[in-house]
Amino acid sequence: MPGMPRIARWSTVVLLIVMAGCGDGNGRDGAPSASPATSAVPRTVEHAFGHTEVPAEPRRIVVLNQYSLLDYLVAVGVKPVGSSGDQAAGYPFGRWLQGKTDGVEMVGGTESPNLEKIAALRPDLILANPWQTDLAPALSQIAPTIGVPLTYAGYEEEFRFVAGLVGRGAQAEEVIARHRARLEAFKSAMGTRLASTEVSVARLLPGQIRVEGKSYVTTLLSGAGLRRPPAHTAEGLKLSAEQLPAIDGDVLFVYSAANAAAEADNAKARAEFAQSPLWAGLRAVRNGQVHVVDSFLWAGGGMLWAGAVLDDISGRLLPRRN
Repeated sequence: MPGMPRIARWSTVVLLIVMAGCGDGNGRDGAPSASPATSAVPRTVEHAFGHTEVPAEPRRIVVLNQYSLLDYLVAVGVKPVGSSGDQAAGYPFGRWLQGKTDGVEMVGGTESPNLEKIAALRPDLILANPWQTDLAPALSQIAPTIGVPLTYAGYEEEFRFVAGLVGRGAQAEEVIARHRARLEAFKSAMGTRLASTEVSVARLLPGQIRVEGKSYVTTLLSGAGLRRPPAHTAEGLKLSAEQLPAIDGDVLFVYSAANAAAEADNAKARAEFAQSPLWAGLRAVRNGQVHVVDSFLWAGGGMLWAGAVLDDISGRLLPRRN
């Protein structure tokens, strides 16, 4: 189809695929991702792209966020038929979800999903990031598409929204209650050290340092009662190598990004920062409280993610039981 804009070409192919799939009430050969609706009815949902009628209980869902959106569905026992993924990684989805996503087909990268693959899965609901407005018209030709109002910080609120879309609100509340109980248990185990421990979180990347602002990680730290340095604001900080001392704290968690293609460069950057004379002067370094954590875990998001990161924090900060 020479001369046609890319989105228009995709849309034409998508329409052909969708039309070819009409009349197959059971979808493809795989089992549905959730039980069929019994008495529920479709409803209109307000979201980042506008208002969309959502099936009563969608059975074939595609998500365009392999971290939080995929996590939220799996957390309430709903396995989507497709998800975006990291095409350079051995396991393309959030690392903490391994063993829970068998049968989920990767439909390309988050920023450039393969619309033909999505259409071939014949979804009845697509969950997208709120910033994917340019793809919304083409996606909506395939299936009802929701721009989930992600803040990339408030994981409990996001979880409730997604669980509500698939009729799993009650299950979501149970998951949240268990998570909050774990946070309280962590606070209790930390005891008086909570008040005296200042925790810093920094991403070391080639040529720059980023101090986490408002994010999934900082929301989790706050929920766990862990204080951050006063200068580490909700807006976050972007620092040069010369500003390395600004990341200091009693405890320092360091990582980079969940990007397989960039990991070699990120690992090199972490090593170079650790060799800096300024690094040696950090209080956390002198006290042996620098923790280089798994970038492919900490740069994720979601409810199951929160549990996995809390496990990591607990293993590093709490006394080991004999």
